[in-house]
Amino acid sequence: MNDSEKELQQALADLDESKLDEHIAAIESLRSSRAAPTITAGAAIPGVPYCNEYKTGRVILKAALKFIEIIPIIGKKVAKLIRLLMAIADLLCVVSSER
Repeated sequence: MNDSEKELQQALADLDESKLDEHIAAIESLRSSRAAPTITAGAAIPGVPYCNEYKTGRVILKAALKFIEIIPIIGKKVAKLIRLLMAIADLLCVVSSER
């Protein structure tokens, strides 16, 4: 038997089952306290910053897209990117896309 096997056997012999149970209970309590928050359909995700500002400026941004599209060379790509970001913000802030 080599030294590492002896150390492992000694560690196993020294292991106190009551301490192990305490550690398992501590881990279980941490897991239960860190449970993921539940999100209901149609509810804004809590903690998303600037939702109120986005909801107010969304109409202006949507109107500006028409002008952004006519910019030569990059206009259509920029407008497409802004539409993508707006769609993500609509989902996060729960904004109806029909407005």
